[in-house]
Amino acid sequence: MLVGGVAVAAQPSNNDNKKKLTQLQSRITSLQLALDQDNKNKDIALNQLKDSEKAISKISAKLINLDKNISETREKLSRLQSQQHTLDQQVEQHKTFLTRQIRASYVIGKQEYIKLLLNQQNPATVSRIATYYQYFTKARVNRINDVTDDIALLRKTQNEIDIHRETLQKMRQQVSDNKSSLETQFIQRKDIVAKLSSRVQKKGDALKILLRDEEHLKRLLQQLTNDVSDVDNDLTQHKDFKTLKGRLPWPTAGTITAKFGTTRLSGQLKWKGVLIDTQPGKAIHAIAHGRVVFADWLRGFGMLIIINHGKGYMSLYGHNESLHKNLGDWVNAGEVIAAAGTSGGQKSSSLYFEIRHNGKPQNPKWWCKAVPN
Repeated sequence: MLVGGVAVAAQPSNNDNKKKLTQLQSRITSLQLALDQDNKNKDIALNQLKDSEKAISKISAKLINLDKNISETREKLSRLQSQQHTLDQQVEQHKTFLTRQIRASYVIGKQEYIKLLLNQQNPATVSRIATYYQYFTKARVNRINDVTDDIALLRKTQNEIDIHRETLQKMRQQVSDNKSSLETQFIQRKDIVAKLSSRVQKKGDALKILLRDEEHLKRLLQQLTNDVSDVDNDLTQHKDFKTLKGRLPWPTAGTITAKFGTTRLSGQLKWKGVLIDTQPGKAIHAIAHGRVVFADWLRGFGMLIIINHGKGYMSLYGHNESLHKNLGDWVNAGEVIAAAGTSGGQKSSSLYFEIRHNGKPQNPKWWCKAVPN
C-alpha cells in the first residue's frame, strides 16, 4: 500500500496472525509425531515419562492459577468485610438519629400539629412552625430511606461475602485434590525415570540417546526458523536482540553446573547451552521481548519453551516443571514464563538454557550481564 507516495508493507490482520499460528502449531505437531516415530521400536517407558511430565506440568500450572485466584478472592473478601463493617456503623448511626427524632416527635406530639398552628396568633410564628415541622418530617423520611438503602446494600454485601467464602472453600478443596494428584504423578515419574536410567546404564545407550535428543532439537529449530518469519512482524518494532548482547539478565537465579562448550559424557559431546541448578518451582523469566514459538514437551529437554526474538535469534528454556505461556503469546523482558523442575528425565531441579542465532548455539555468558546467583 502507498502512504504519502511511499510504499509501506501492509500489516497482517489478527485473523491472519491466528491462521499462521494455527498452521505453525499444526506443523510443529506433525514434526513431533515424526520425531516420536523415529524409534521404530516404540519406547513405552519414554512415552510414559512424557505423559507423566505433561500431567505434572498441567497440574502445577493449575495450582499456580488456583493460588492466584485464592489470593484475589481473599482480597475481595477483605474489601467486602470492610464494607460490611462500614455499613453496620452507618446503620447504627441511622438508628441513633431516628431514635432521637422519635423522642422529639413524641414530645411535640403531645400537642397536635393543628393545635400548635391554631394556638399561634402571629402569622410569622405559624409559618416558622409549619416550616420546621415539614423539615423535621422530611429529615426523618430521608433518614428512613437512607437506612433502608444501607440495609439492602448490607444484605447484598453479606450475600457476596457468603458466595466468596463458598468459592474460597471450593478452590481450597481443588488445591488439595490437585496436590494429591501431583504427588501421585511425581511417584509415577520417579519410577519411570529409575527404569530408564537403569536401562541406559545396562545397555550403554547414553551417547545414542543424547545424539538423538540433539537431532530432535535441531530439526525442531530448523522447522521454527523456516516458519516464524511471517508470524513475528511486530518484533521489528522493538530493539534488535543483537544490540542487547552483554546486557541481558539471566532467566533465573542458581548455580551453573554445566558451562557452554564444555564436554559431557566423557568428552564425546559438548554442551550447546548452560545447565543452571535451581530450586524446584523457581520462576523462569524471559530474557528479552519476544513471542513464544514452542511450548510443549520434547524428548531430552522435558517441558520446553522457545521464544523468538526476531532476525534469527531464539532463547530456549528446558526441564521446566510447568509452562506459564502458550504458543503465540507475547512476552516482555523479565516476564515469568515457566517454573523450574526436573522434566525430561532430570534427577534434580535445573534449567537448561540456550541462545541461538539461525540455529547456531551462542555462549549465554557473552549475552547475559552477570552470572546467576
